[in-house]
Amino acid sequence: MSKPTAILQVVLDNPSKVFFSGEIITGLVKFQAEQQHKVQLLAVNLNAEYYSIKNDQECVELIYTETCPLDLRSAGEGNTEMPFSIVVRPDSPTSIASTIGGIKYRVVSILLYKEGDRVQRVEAAEYLSVNAQKQLTEEMGGQKVTAQEGWNLIPSCCGAIFVDFEVACAALLCGHSAIINACITNGTSFHIQGTSVSLIQKMCRLRDKKIIKCTVATKERGAILPGKRQVWLSDRFLIPPLPPSGVDPYFKVSYKLIMVIQKTSTKGMRLKIPIVIGNLPRSKDTQSLSTQCSLGADITDIVEGRCSNFSSDVHGFKPLYVSYIS
Repeated sequence: MSKPTAILQVVLDNPSKVFFSGEIITGLVKFQAEQQHKVQLLAVNLNAEYYSIKNDQECVELIYTETCPLDLRSAGEGNTEMPFSIVVRPDSPTSIASTIGGIKYRVVSILLYKEGDRVQRVEAAEYLSVNAQKQLTEEMGGQKVTAQEGWNLIPSCCGAIFVDFEVACAALLCGHSAIINACITNGTSFHIQGTSVSLIQKMCRLRDKKIIKCTVATKERGAILPGKRQVWLSDRFLIPPLPPSGVDPYFKVSYKLIMVIQKTSTKGMRLKIPIVIGNLPRSKDTQSLSTQCSLGADITDIVEGRCSNFSSDVHGFKPLYVSYIS
C-alpha cells in the first residue's frame, strides 16, 4: 500500500498538557496535503485507557472515548487548521504510570480519505495528564502519635526510648510543606544510630489487590547519645508533585509520614501518620489560590512526578501533577 500523502498534527492550547477532571480541552488539528483528497472521516477523540502489567505482559482496556467531529469541508488541498474542544469527564481518574499499570489519556485525530481506489488512514496523537479533583477539607487537622519502647536486646532496667511525633496538618497540597515536630528521648545507656522521616506512597491495583509501595522523600538526623534528647522543631517536609490521595475503580493511592528511630543496623521503632494529598485548596483558601492550575498561572508550578513507581516513560508518557508554590 502506498504511503499517505496527507499529514495530521494535534496541537493543544494548554502547553503544559495538564487538565483537571471536568475541564475542557481545546486545540487545533493541522491538516497538510499536497493534493485534493476525498475525505471520508475526520474526527478528534479523547481516549482514556486503563492498562495493567502482569508477568511483563500489558493488557489495555478502554475506559471511555469522547468524540469531536470536524468539518469535512475544511479538509482539502493545502494547509488547514481546524479547532476542536472536548470535555474531560468529571469522573475521570488521575493519570498514573507505574510498574503494575496505570491510566493514560490521548487526544487522537483520525483521517480517512480516498486516494485512487485505496482508502488511506492517518492518525495523530498527543498525550496529556488528567488530575482528578481532590479538594482539602476543613476537618483535616493535625495528628500526633506517641511511643515508648525498651531496648529489646538488653534488660528493661537499662531504660527506654520515648518518642513524640506530630504533624501540624495532615492534609496538604503538592508544593506545600508538612510541619513536623518530634521529640526523641534516649533513656537507655546505648547510642541511637539515627532518626528519619519518610513520605511513603502506596498504590493498590483494585482488581487483584496488587500493591506497590515507594519512598518518595526522606529527611534524616544523626545519632542520639545515651541520656540525650533530639528535637525536630517545626521542620518543613516538602510534598513533591504526586497523584492525589483517592480511590477510583482501578487504583487506590494513599500516603503516610513514617518516623524511624534506628536503634541498631537491623532494628528500629516506626511511628506512622496517614496524610491526605490534594490538588485543590480548602474553600477558605480558594480565593487566594486560584484553581487555574493547568494553565500554569504564577501561583502554580506544573512539574513531573518524582516517584519512580508513578513516573515511568515506558508507555510513551510521564504524568504531570499540579503543584502549588507556597
